[in-house]
Amino acid sequence: MADNQDEHRADDAWDDTLLPPAPDEDDSESRSDDVTAMEKAGAEFKERLAETLAYPEAARRLGKSGSVGLVVLLEASGRVAGARVAASSGSAILDKAAREAALAVAEVSAPGVALELSLRAVFAAGAASLGP
Repeated sequence: MADNQDEHRADDAWDDTLLPPAPDEDDSESRSDDVTAMEKAGAEFKERLAETLAYPEAARRLGKSGSVGLVVLLEASGRVAGARVAASSGSAILDKAAREAALAVAEVSAPGVALELSLRAVFAAGAASLGP
């Protein structure tokens, strides 16, 4: 039985031919550019969302306030692929306003890779803003 275990372990040994090549020094600069592009796209999206986000008049009349956790998907091209409410404010009006504002951004600078952004829209005292 021990011979079979040893034979099995030999079959599971690492095969260096399956490993990706070691990164070139130039790759670190490329990764740095990718990170910069992702940060730029994320910052641009947040800025444009803050400009687009508005306190819904119906919520103002009803005295509704709260914060909405959003998850926004950006394609590598920078197009907004989708937005969903990850944490409800407890008000369908506010949740809908936050999601629609995120979708209204439509597109930002291309991050080069697909991104998932987590954001918080805050509706309080008749004003809408992005939270921490």
